[in-house]
Amino acid sequence: MEWILDLAPVGGSWSPEELRERAVSGPEVIARAIAEIGAGATGWAVETSERVIERVRSQDDLDGPRVGATMRERRASEFALLTALITIRHHGTRAKGVLPVEEAERLGRLACHQGVPLQVLVDRSWRAHSVSKDELMTALAAIIPPPERTAQLKEASAAMFDFANAFVHTMIRAYEEEHRSQRSRLAAEKHRLLTAIGEEEAEPTARAEKVLGATFGGGHIVAVAWYEPTKHGPEEAEGATLEFAARAGERLGARHLVCVEHEGITRLWWSFPALPAEGAAVRLRDEPRCDWLNLAIGPSAAGLDGFREAYRGAHQAARVGRHAMQGRTWLYDDVAHLALMIADPGAVASFVKRELRGLLGPGERLADIRTTVKIYLDQAHSRVAVAEALHIASNTVAYRVGQAGELLGYPVTDRAQLILLALQLYENFPHWVTEPPPR
Repeated sequence: MEWILDLAPVGGSWSPEELRERAVSGPEVIARAIAEIGAGATGWAVETSERVIERVRSQDDLDGPRVGATMRERRASEFALLTALITIRHHGTRAKGVLPVEEAERLGRLACHQGVPLQVLVDRSWRAHSVSKDELMTALAAIIPPPERTAQLKEASAAMFDFANAFVHTMIRAYEEEHRSQRSRLAAEKHRLLTAIGEEEAEPTARAEKVLGATFGGGHIVAVAWYEPTKHGPEEAEGATLEFAARAGERLGARHLVCVEHEGITRLWWSFPALPAEGAAVRLRDEPRCDWLNLAIGPSAAGLDGFREAYRGAHQAARVGRHAMQGRTWLYDDVAHLALMIADPGAVASFVKRELRGLLGPGERLADIRTTVKIYLDQAHSRVAVAEALHIASNTVAYRVGQAGELLGYPVTDRAQLILLALQLYENFPHWVTEPPPR
């Protein structure tokens, strides 16, 4: 479309010096434009891009406070308009195959850095395109003779749309890639800070609290969540974990919630104005969640030392949970003693075999005896409590406890604490006893 060569700014063409002074694109861009479409059309594009951005910004002011408007927008508009004119002149409706990729990508990344919402960026870009197209149609209508005007304007309009569509899509892709990259960098920084402070390798700072989005004063509950990656995708797991954590935090009265995912494990930190109410960890355990979402909950505590206590407790409970063959929730207060022992699976296997002796083995009968004895010892030798828990008769409890004594060679009450511990270990880590333990 050679009519583009007849475009010129108001008042006539500018000199190369005037062009370089008015333009915001780099000198190599202006030099190429002059070579491809002449100084007149180049000047028209520079002058028009100024009007385009002013109209877009005026509309922004009418719609509300301006968000992230920068010189980069004018540069992108100018660059896009110049490139559009060049490609339309040479390629017509095939202009969409020639795209200023780098400038579209730069604009998308910069908008993401500045916190401009993607929808605002897209709306603003399409408004700029609409204004640019109107300006071009008006200018060409004044140049092209009537016999050719309708067909030429239709071709130019279609080419402008295709070009703008490709530009916006490239910009969106760059924005989303930068957004994902920012989230990844923020998650890595949160992980680093939470680990360093929780493990006493660093002291909290105002910056650390700002990045994490919570303070180390007041009360704390820390939990570790994980799932089976072969059964559920990361996006599904992340969404379910966040939904559970937010709902639980609201019901517990948490002031802040911090979620930090790293290598398939999500650490959850609820902070409170003061020490959480008694029983908060149990309420958190009972909060509904997906049945495939495992949770290890540390003790409730307050202050910086309390946060570290809660952090360490959650990870120790998680160590038990990640080795256990059953269950989906582990409270530190229930499994802290197990966490102390499982560092050596071989020692666990030897201890369980020595203490339980004849109580070990397959079959429903032995399993019923082990369950009964575990509850019996845990409930201060109360046959009534066991009967209620297992829905059996009190005499059945007495019979099973007696059988256990015969299999062991002495009453279970003689070594009550050791037998209870061995039963708990066997319940959670039976594979360490029945199979060669890992080294």
